[in-house]
Amino acid sequence: MPIRSRAQRIGDKAEQVCESIVLNAANWIPRRQDRDFGIDLEAELTVLENGTETVTGKIVKIQVKGAAKPKEKDNAHWVRLSKDYLRYASEFRVPVLLGLVDIKTEEALYVWLQEYLLKRPVVDDQFKSILIKIPRDSLLHIGLEGRVREISRGDTDTSRHLALRELVETFSQSSDYHVFRSLLSILKAFEPDQEIWLFEKTLDQLIELGPHAGAWQTQEHSHVLMECVEPSATS
Repeated sequence: MPIRSRAQRIGDKAEQVCESIVLNAANWIPRRQDRDFGIDLEAELTVLENGTETVTGKIVKIQVKGAAKPKEKDNAHWVRLSKDYLRYASEFRVPVLLGLVDIKTEEALYVWLQEYLLKRPVVDDQFKSILIKIPRDSLLHIGLEGRVREISRGDTDTSRHLALRELVETFSQSSDYHVFRSLLSILKAFEPDQEIWLFEKTLDQLIELGPHAGAWQTQEHSHVLMECVEPSATS
């Protein structure tokens, strides 16, 4: 007969605790995400209008990890995640939170993965996973009353940074080079050396096309690489 493992019990308990925290927070609606790869919960922000709770479309996704005794060091807890998953999370257009649940205390901590990866990009090396640091004071129930609301609404510097990156990437794949260069200039003013991120991402995309890619495909990527190396080279 099928056996329910200890890890499964911990995982199920962690999801229940996290869902309960979201449910009990003011102005949030939790939803289970059983069919999403690597996403366990979705939380949508609501507003009260004339005594009625109205949904807003402002959403965060939550990947839940449970532990009977979370690893603690330097006033923080640590969770190991695969690099493949982190790359997947970084591609989301909505915020993805990592929620760490202590199933004994039923306390949950969180970290915003896209923000974490913005400061600490995933590096290609021999290791397939990395440890993610979650500050001890990043309590989910408190975040849901404050910063997580801001994250869901896009009211943070990181949100604006990521939005600019998305625009730059979108226009890098168009023929409107003027808009692309203007957006890249704005992004670089927001934070220096952003052409390094774009160069590496574009180079990866070019490699993924393989040796049999069409000339038009390689040309689209080549002009972006040239712009990163020598601004306005594609004028």
